[in-house]
Amino acid sequence: MSTLKLQKDPEEEPGLVRLFREVYSFSADTILKDRRVRIEAKLREAGLLDSSYARQVLMAMQPKTRPHLASQIKFDD
Repeated sequence: MSTLKLQKDPEEEPGLVRLFREVYSFSADTILKDRRVRIEAKLREAGLLDSSYARQVLMAMQPKTRPHLASQIKFDD
């Protein structure tokens, strides 16, 4: 009787298979930190997403701006 190995060691998998198992995306926690996503979900639950009010609210919300990359570069003296 043979036993089925359910979890494989990632080192044993061929490179192409391992590539398709890697995730190159944002996690659900990261996405839910954006207040626009949370507002959109609440409007959808209330059935208001197709209303002009919802469009105005969502259009008025701007994402937080990040500082320019050049302002974060530190030079050693």
